[in-house]
Amino acid sequence: SDGDKSGPFHASVGVLTRANGEMMPPLIIHSGKRNWESFFVGLPTKSNWMSGVSENGSMTKLLFGKFCKDFTKALPPEFGVGKLPAILVLDGHSSRWTYEGLKHLRDRNVWPFCLASHTTKWSQPNDCGVNASLKAAFAKVVGEWRLVNAGMTMTRVDFNINIKKAFKIFQDKNKKKKNGLTLIER
Repeated sequence: SDGDKSGPFHASVGVLTRANGEMMPPLIIHSGKRNWESFFVGLPTKSNWMSGVSENGSMTKLLFGKFCKDFTKALPPEFGVGKLPAILVLDGHSSRWTYEGLKHLRDRNVWPFCLASHTTKWSQPNDCGVNASLKAAFAKVVGEWRLVNAGMTMTRVDFNINIKKAFKIFQDKNKKKKNGLTLIER
């Protein structure tokens, strides 16, 4: 068996938005005790989509280090060591605070800024509209899936296929929208 019993699971989707409004590849975290390849079937394979597994399907200190490495690989080519610095704005939740992860970012010319934890309603840039747009696209895609699959339990593969469709709709619809950060152009 490949580990995916297709029973109840939890997944988190991390939406990464550049200050200019462009989307970076998302982070998908599935719940589980081990990182089975089948957990990510249906996600783009030749892309920079970031993925991980934690027991509860949420960010952990262990996953944060992996995310930092994946994030620096996904940066546009004009950012990094010897190039333009990048700023990564994070929720200040304790799962983000690992020395190794933050050092990895700094060593690659990424400046992490953590906003106050548990203040997403008023201080998190992506919660000022961007995340709501993705949730609306996902609700639409899942609604269509449920019409075709009435009474079926959504598996991880179904989730992955649907989040990929929702992300495409989301990207197409929000190409010109900005996130909650104010652009400074001089």
